[in-house]
Amino acid sequence: MPIPWHGSGKTSGVKRWIFFLSHLASFCLCATALKVFYYEQSMKKRNRAGTILLLLFGLFWTALVAPIDVIVGVKTFRQIASAHFPSVTGRITHSELTQDFDETIDYGVDIRYQYEVNGQSFKGHRFRYNQGGSSDSTWAEQAIARYPVGAIVPVFYNPENPADALLSVGVNGTDLILILFLTPFTVVMVAFGMGAMGWMSKKFTRPVAGGVKIMEDGRCVRVRLPKWSPLVAGLTATGGVAFIEIFVLLIPFGFHPPLAGAVIALIVAYGAGLGAYIQRWQKIHAGEEDLIIDKGLGVVQLPKAFDRKERMAFHLPEVLDVIVDTLTHTNSENNSVSYTYAPTVRLRGGKTEGEKLADWNDLESAEAFVGWLRQQFGLPELRK
Repeated sequence: MPIPWHGSGKTSGVKRWIFFLSHLASFCLCATALKVFYYEQSMKKRNRAGTILLLLFGLFWTALVAPIDVIVGVKTFRQIASAHFPSVTGRITHSELTQDFDETIDYGVDIRYQYEVNGQSFKGHRFRYNQGGSSDSTWAEQAIARYPVGAIVPVFYNPENPADALLSVGVNGTDLILILFLTPFTVVMVAFGMGAMGWMSKKFTRPVAGGVKIMEDGRCVRVRLPKWSPLVAGLTATGGVAFIEIFVLLIPFGFHPPLAGAVIALIVAYGAGLGAYIQRWQKIHAGEEDLIIDKGLGVVQLPKAFDRKERMAFHLPEVLDVIVDTLTHTNSENNSVSYTYAPTVRLRGGKTEGEKLADWNDLESAEAFVGWLRQQFGLPELRK
């Protein structure tokens, strides 16, 4: 379905950008494939190449999405502010349904009007700030019927700039569905930004233990090892729900859904994100995913994770080794191979093959964490 964004019968560059964005998801798969290719090099080079590739793609994605977010945000803000504009009586001088033949037919409106403010005459052509067209002609036909040539209608103007005027004020379903449409793309952009900041932080600051959060209370040490941060959980939930809702609204209503439906969709999407954030925050801060090293009692407790149904406890002398276990992942569809790195504790007596503590993409972070753990357990430093 084409993206509704055109005026006066001519396709705008913004519309083309958004239409292009809707096809970029497939490009993500290409980026993943390239990353897998780089994974087949030596371990250090593989990580470096894959990270650089993702950073470059993140910059490319941001350069496309950020301007659209700003444009939509500014226009939506102006549309909200217009609800408080004063009005004067105006006369419609031109009212026409427009058609844009660009892959499919997009219907829009070209409505012009005259009005006076404080004795000064003005001509206007703006219907809404977020004026758009779509393949559904119903909304455009209704607008033309409401504003026929010669009709006397209220014209709303900006008191600070009377030449800035429009006919339809306030927010409607179209404004909100544009926000909903951009939400998954913005979530991906934020994720790239978070990844880039994390990568730069680790590269330039060399955080202790690979960057995990360490809390010491006397002789008891807690290490936070969450698989997902609250922010990642929240963004994933919001982006996923918004992606589904876009199609739920587009199929029956196009890009002109009822205001109530669009409001509910936004509340559900962002409410899901907030709920996921709170749930993860509570779980993490309850210590459910903490590694606990009690040096006073000489006991280590591993969190419930990686097939451990309950916390696993053992005494410090039982620790035989702590290593970085390289995990191989094979894609069954194209036989491509990727790797992750799991800090792993091995116990004496062959009680287990090894207890994983985390599963990371970054080898250097995994090695730094293992080095810190070996110090805590009184094990010699690993030779590189």
